[in-house]
Amino acid sequence: MYRLLPLLTALLLLLPSLYGCEDPGGFIGDPPGDDDDLSQDDDDDDDDTGPVDADGDGFDETEDCDDDDPDAYPGGDEGDVADGVDNDCSGWADDRPVCDGVDGAYGTIQEGIDDAPDGFILLICPGTYAELLDVSGRDIGLVGAEGAEETIVTGQDVGRVLRIVGSSDLYVEGLTITAGTADYGGAVVCSSSSLRMAASVVTASVATVSGAGLYTDSCTVDIEGSTFEDNHAAMSGGGVHLRDTAGTFVGNTVEANTAFDGGGLYAFDGSMTISENLFVGNHATTTDENTHGAGSGGGGVWLRGSPVLTGNVVQDNLSSYNGGGVFILQGSASVSGNLIAGNHCDEDGGGVYTNHSNTPFTGNTVSGNSASDDAGGLRVYIGWMDIIDNVFEYNTAGDDGGAQKMSHSSNYVEGNHYEGNATGDAGGGLELDNETADVIGNTFIGNTASRGGGFHSWTNEGQFEITDNYFEDNSATYCGGGLAFDNDPHLITITNAVVVGNTAVDGGAVCLTEKELDDGSFHENNILFRNSIFVGNSASDDGGAFYVKRGHLQLDFVVAHDNVAGTASGFAMKPLGSAEVSNSIISGHSGGTFIVAEEDGTIEFSWSDLWDNDGAFVDTVDPVGDDGNIAVDPEFVDPGDDDFNLEAGSPCEDAGDPGISDVNGTRADMGAYGGPHGE
Repeated sequence: MYRLLPLLTALLLLLPSLYGCEDPGGFIGDPPGDDDDLSQDDDDDDDDTGPVDADGDGFDETEDCDDDDPDAYPGGDEGDVADGVDNDCSGWADDRPVCDGVDGAYGTIQEGIDDAPDGFILLICPGTYAELLDVSGRDIGLVGAEGAEETIVTGQDVGRVLRIVGSSDLYVEGLTITAGTADYGGAVVCSSSSLRMAASVVTASVATVSGAGLYTDSCTVDIEGSTFEDNHAAMSGGGVHLRDTAGTFVGNTVEANTAFDGGGLYAFDGSMTISENLFVGNHATTTDENTHGAGSGGGGVWLRGSPVLTGNVVQDNLSSYNGGGVFILQGSASVSGNLIAGNHCDEDGGGVYTNHSNTPFTGNTVSGNSASDDAGGLRVYIGWMDIIDNVFEYNTAGDDGGAQKMSHSSNYVEGNHYEGNATGDAGGGLELDNETADVIGNTFIGNTASRGGGFHSWTNEGQFEITDNYFEDNSATYCGGGLAFDNDPHLITITNAVVVGNTAVDGGAVCLTEKELDDGSFHENNILFRNSIFVGNSASDDGGAFYVKRGHLQLDFVVAHDNVAGTASGFAMKPLGSAEVSNSIISGHSGGTFIVAEEDGTIEFSWSDLWDNDGAFVDTVDPVGDDGNIAVDPEFVDPGDDDFNLEAGSPCEDAGDPGISDVNGTRADMGAYGGPHGE
């Protein structure tokens, strides 16, 4: 409401004439229409083409900020009541100068705060002001006339620089606020007020509790284009602490701040929109898992409640516990369109950690983050989140979930891209831990793990589905280059998966493995693949396509083609593993024995085509000729170009289980496109 003209105009007209801390000279104090105004041509000749003083205030159109208003001219009287008019052509409506040594100007900022009428701007001359300011109950503006680099207010490390309590409209622009110290809000504290801040710098301040740079409680704020750097809080919010606060935090830089939680920014409840900011090089120092009754951290940002975090860059932040970039506790924060890159944590969630949250997480790029323990990119611990259309790339974890790990949750994961992520144990791309998540339409490319290069599930808590996902060039140093399942007792149904070119020691495409539970027991895996394609996968040892160490694998309406292994190029069935294959085409396997079923390991085929597979059936009987099984060329349209549709007249058309129909109502075809879930 105060500013009428750009600040540049103010500087050209005002400085150094009035607020430049020198003798103003010129026309200051001249009445309107003063005859000494030599810029006005008093000759009324018709040939007069010079500048015109239209409003007769003694300043022509080249000098006057408003040549239609005789009460507005350079050096005019702003009066004692805020009227929204720039009477002195300073570039600001309703302003008074703070400029020590200049007649008519306040000598200190606090003097101006105490004396200026509400609604006025204090236009502060360049300089360094050693003051501890209190604007409680005042509705004024504090503006550095030449910007933050030239206008510095310091607390000299002896107290808080700026206290705002009970102000309905407090405006700050163009100030550097530095060297403050207090329990809350070392530099600035705002309580039960409305604060607007722009183009300012808040730096080198300390809070013995929270909010070293800025602390707000029950405020409404609009903070834009400002910098919060090198501040330190003992507990929370090194740069900024927003408690029960509403408003916007837009286009700011929050850099190199430290705190126990929320090294850069800490937002506790309230309803903030936090957008288009840079959070870089901040540090959360906590090593205590039980802060606030949950894990803690948040090197760049710490959130609780329902804030909106959108369009920000969260980069190169550090947490000594969880959430290197962002930590979210409870509530329903919305996180969208952010770049979260190069952050690190010493525990879980190098990029982001969420705890008991139903946060929508959409359209973010999570890149190059790292965690010493779990989840290089995104860690979800107990949540009901929609995780949609994100990119997770080149994140690393020491244990599980190179890109993402979710535990004890029921999340929805759709349309994400997982590429180049790596972990030391399970789930290079995505790790599900005691989960029942739906995983739909994602791509997993070039991820690496010990178990489950692309995807790994562990001890699921209920049935769920994995649909329309693509797995390519993922690798496992042990088991399951594409996907691995471990102690999953509840049925997991995987539909329309494409698993191509993945590698592992065992189970190039898929592995059903076991890892002992804490009580020494095991669960039996229960996995169904239907209408899926497995092509060009390889294992250096067993199971170029499938390795079943423990549990039961069902394959219904699938194509497994051209998979390779040193032994058991198609299937490796261990003593505690079993498989049923129906309505499928298994073809072109090479490199070793086709199928191995060790000891009590079993595999059964029905209504399937086993064609052109090298090697023998070890410890199992060749099923061709029984239960509808055949061994003929399936006549794919173009297997070299990964087109596994059937040519018209293929012997696999209408050759599936006669009790099952295709979607067109005819008897089911064998292969990936047959049956009620096919095309």
